[in-house]
Amino acid sequence: MQHVSSDLRSVPPPEELSERLATALQETERLSAHEDRRVRQMAEVTVSLAQQAGEIVPQARARLALAWVIFENEPDEAAELIGEALRQATQAAHNGLVAYARCLLARLAVISGQTALLMERAGEALSAAEGAGVAEHLAHAHSLQSIAHILTGNYAQALLHLERAVGGLNPAWPPTLRAVLLADSGATMNEIGRPHDARRFLEDALRIAEQHGLRFSKIITQLNLGTTLLQLGEGEAGEAVLRSSLQDVRRGGDLRWEAYLLATLGERAVQLNQVQIGREQLQQALNLAQQQGDASLMATSHLQLSRACAALGQTQEAQQHLFAALMVAEQAGQQNPAAQAHAQLAQLYEAQRDFERALRHFRLHHDLILKLRTEEAQRRAQLMSLERELELSRQAAQVQLQLNAELEASNARLRQANDHALRQSDKLARIAHLDALTKVANRRRFMQVLSRHVQGARRRPQAFSIAVLDADHFKHVNDRFGHPIGDQVLRVLARLLVRLTRSGDMVARLGGEEFVILFPGLDRTQAHEVAERIREAVSTHRWTSVAAGLSVTISIGVAEASEACGKERLLALADERLYAAKQAGRNRVR
Repeated sequence: MQHVSSDLRSVPPPEELSERLATALQETERLSAHEDRRVRQMAEVTVSLAQQAGEIVPQARARLALAWVIFENEPDEAAELIGEALRQATQAAHNGLVAYARCLLARLAVISGQTALLMERAGEALSAAEGAGVAEHLAHAHSLQSIAHILTGNYAQALLHLERAVGGLNPAWPPTLRAVLLADSGATMNEIGRPHDARRFLEDALRIAEQHGLRFSKIITQLNLGTTLLQLGEGEAGEAVLRSSLQDVRRGGDLRWEAYLLATLGERAVQLNQVQIGREQLQQALNLAQQQGDASLMATSHLQLSRACAALGQTQEAQQHLFAALMVAEQAGQQNPAAQAHAQLAQLYEAQRDFERALRHFRLHHDLILKLRTEEAQRRAQLMSLERELELSRQAAQVQLQLNAELEASNARLRQANDHALRQSDKLARIAHLDALTKVANRRRFMQVLSRHVQGARRRPQAFSIAVLDADHFKHVNDRFGHPIGDQVLRVLARLLVRLTRSGDMVARLGGEEFVILFPGLDRTQAHEVAERIREAVSTHRWTSVAAGLSVTISIGVAEASEACGKERLLALADERLYAAKQAGRNRVR
């Protein structure tokens, strides 16, 4: 990557540099996700800023973003970028970027046609993606594994990886990745003889490519879709797609894809007896394939050229193309083109009445075909078995989903019932602990809390006091004003006591007109002062709001925990002092 612009040579302040780097990286990855060739300039800016900031992860991300866009046309530069990004990602222990880099290295093996290298790199990509746990890299790695298994003839494994590649396709992933994965799947379906499924994948890929202006994805998708339509007998539609793609490719100078499109169109022209046109297209495809070093396309082009030459009566040239196809196929370990070459050579020699050579090539053709058919039968059997397993897995998954839904509904009902029971339990607990009339704690609850304080004071001495009080002459209130007014007096008194005490204090009704207050942390003197304030507040309260002519006072007895042994004795002591207050004339604290 070249150094970009002079304005980057002066290092901006750290905050500004960080902001510029984040913006540049975001734009670089956006351009990459849309296969925009302006990504090169933006990637260079990003790398320069990241180098100034001393950050290696943004450098790796920018290099991978650029590599994704250029790897088809500039594989050597892409390989260099990916290698450096992989080194930086490994240094930073960034597992996600390591997985992405491994996937791109496997992609380079796909375009170079090196099957063994692809198997190795696809395995490394899958292992890295599983370790990173990044869904989009995992799907990418499975797609690469699918391609590798197709090239080695293992259709069952190819289909298995294809399912995993597109099974969780996420609309949030970069559009270029989604389109490429769908195009991969379409090509795989074509190879295993399922053109209708291939068409569905490829049409989905083409929609994404056209929607987002993805030039490269559109090219590979149109090539595969055009071939698929030809297989389905839709010749005119297939040719139209291929010719449209060829125009796009030539405008962009994509020589590899131009070669594939020319080969496909040339083969189609020969089939339609447009032999001279087909021969010219096939020769152009062969020339480009030789420039690109694409052995598979070279073998295919030679085979198709031999047919064109034979149709034109050019037997010697047809024979030369067949020997060239045979040599390329044998060097690349491609059995199918080799078998086709032997078959056509047998026919040529038979036409020349050279029966010895014809028989030799026929036998070689027969041996290869027998081997290919045996392998194909094994692949088909594996494929059928796997498809059955996948169908059973889908059915089991559907049943499991239904069971899970039923279980979730049952659990929801159970949670609802449990919540109701808890609410009822809380309600009952509150009822059990509260005085029904005044809504303060009842005697039972007070004694429970008092027990805990007494036991706690034994383990770790801490002052606390209680105050027992009751309304003076309460019987007179009931007799004069009636029991409903008496009940209202008790409710108002309870509210006053709660309002006049701290949140940590406890107010309880012991029974009748008698109440008790627990004062944690207060000795008798402090509790006495609080009790005096309460007494005064009660006596000055405007009781006439309850009933005309009504007045209420209280008497209070205070006792500190240290004065008594046990809760019963403490309560009795406070009660004795309450009695003393009443004996002294009431409306007093003792």
